[in-house]
Amino acid sequence: MFEEIPAIIIFLLFSLVVSYLLMKYTPEPFKKIIVGLMIVGIIIHEFFHIVMCIITNTPINNVKFLEITKTELGPRYKKYEFNGCIMVKGEDKITFLQALLVGLAPLLFSFWICFLLLDFVVHPRDEISFFLSFFIILSIMFSAAPSSTDLKNIPDSFINNPKYSAYQIILLILSIFIVWTILSNLYFSKFHEIIIYLMIMVFYYIWKYSFKFLNSMVHLVNSSRKLKLKH
Repeated sequence: MFEEIPAIIIFLLFSLVVSYLLMKYTPEPFKKIIVGLMIVGIIIHEFFHIVMCIITNTPINNVKFLEITKTELGPRYKKYEFNGCIMVKGEDKITFLQALLVGLAPLLFSFWICFLLLDFVVHPRDEISFFLSFFIILSIMFSAAPSSTDLKNIPDSFINNPKYSAYQIILLILSIFIVWTILSNLYFSKFHEIIIYLMIMVFYYIWKYSFKFLNSMVHLVNSSRKLKLKH
């Protein structure tokens, strides 16, 4: 369970190092090819943000798959930077768990897609599948890492509502513990990691709505007692 986490960390570091070295030391005109790959990767990065926003019910206000920023560095030289942007409604109101999952979504989805496509590169079926898979892997790797804004939103969301954020973390820990207990007691526990994540999500919502139900029942009982005392 969670054996892939070290691999995701290595994938993240590899992505950061390779993209930095290639952008810094690749000469022209080959650098334009790297920039082209980055543009595709940025679009894919923002797409994964949108997917996780839908999964976590995070309302989206505006989407920019590709934003071009031009910097004048001289009369004959202009620097173009490419970025994407996802703006959510009520950014200061999103929960810690929403910010965490939406912020890390491109990294997680990118890792699994690269892992699946790697088989087509190592064991190519034909030339088209090889080059297409290789192209997508390179594109994704250039922009798999969370941006500074993605990372900043995570602690900010915790600070905005620390009590509810702590409550979410407790529910998440309880859900992970339940899933780990179930899997450790099964004779056959070789489930795919995605299935395990889905199980954790299911138990998270079971805990969440169970506590909501208990809270409603306690509130109802207290209200009934107050009415009886008045009469």
